[in-house]
Amino acid sequence: MNTTTLRRAVMLAATISALAAVPATADAATANQLVSGQTAGLLSIAGGAATSAGVTLTPGSTTTTTGLLSLGVTLSTWTLTVQDTATGTPGHMRAAATGCTGSEASLASPLGASITGITGVTPSAPVNISGTAQQVAAGTALGALALTTNYSQPVGASEALLNGCVYSLTA
Repeated sequence: MNTTTLRRAVMLAATISALAAVPATADAATANQLVSGQTAGLLSIAGGAATSAGVTLTPGSTTTTTGLLSLGVTLSTWTLTVQDTATGTPGHMRAAATGCTGSEASLASPLGASITGITGVTPSAPVNISGTAQQVAAGTALGALALTTNYSQPVGASEALLNGCVYSLTA
């Protein structure tokens, strides 16, 4: 057998093998298959203590306070958003169920929020919290991060706030 004939025989055998490897048409069958994967990274969030200590809401003024937000980050890039999923008046602080009769049920203006960054964290512009997710920071920093949260609550001069009434919002 010469070289040309040998090449043709090998090519023909390869073609037959390739055709034999094509599955025949069959009726579809149903089978349960487990598909799993691993996440590329993690962003865990832990809020610090409540920021209400020493905060007084006064009609006709804007009250500001800060808090601490701890992040555990293994993602190479990430974003942090804020959203109030409450119904009714998302983004507006609401009066407690007890001890607030005669006080505004919710404040007229939404609570403002922003993040103070560290190296590897880019704060976004301050936002008014609402029912829509809004970015407050993005970053590339990895590991355990401590960010400062900044809050601002304007209170209208004509809003009726009873002494001792507690207003809150969880976002």
